[in-house]
Amino acid sequence: MFRTGPAHRPLDEGYAISELSVLVGLGYHLRSRGLADRAADCFERALRIARDLGDRQGELIALHSLGYTRRVTGHPSDAIAHHQAALGLARDLRQLSDQARALYGLAAAHSGLGRHRQAREHCSRLSISSPTWASSRPRRSTSTRSAPGSPPSPKSTANRRANARA
Repeated sequence: MFRTGPAHRPLDEGYAISELSVLVGLGYHLRSRGLADRAADCFERALRIARDLGDRQGELIALHSLGYTRRVTGHPSDAIAHHQAALGLARDLRQLSDQARALYGLAAAHSGLGRHRQAREHCSRLSISSPTWASSRPRRSTSTRSAPGSPPSPKSTANRRANARA
């Protein structure tokens, strides 16, 4: 199995990257099998390795995974710390989807502690306005068909009338 303990040091960077990936995958598997405590151990080890490597994306994945695992196993206070760290890192990396994921995790953890005002605050922060790099112009539709539930376009209405007469 894996070498463990405080003296654990990867043999080389390639080995550490592989170990990080395996630990995250194993953590997901263990958690899906109801072994959340063992999964959390895997995610904590993955977090240490990611930090040793300076792998910020790996660190972010481990933090999200730890936060979720701690929250669903009845440890929302621990989850808050992990989601807060993930939020800060996601902001540094300018990753909006990971910011939203961390905010949702924070809202769920606060809700689990009965802190509904804080949960609502995090939820309200989820409605992130358009990022500065996104175009402000609306996308033009190339379709002449109307979306389900929307009024038909004048062109499609005229075509139906013409076909009905024929």
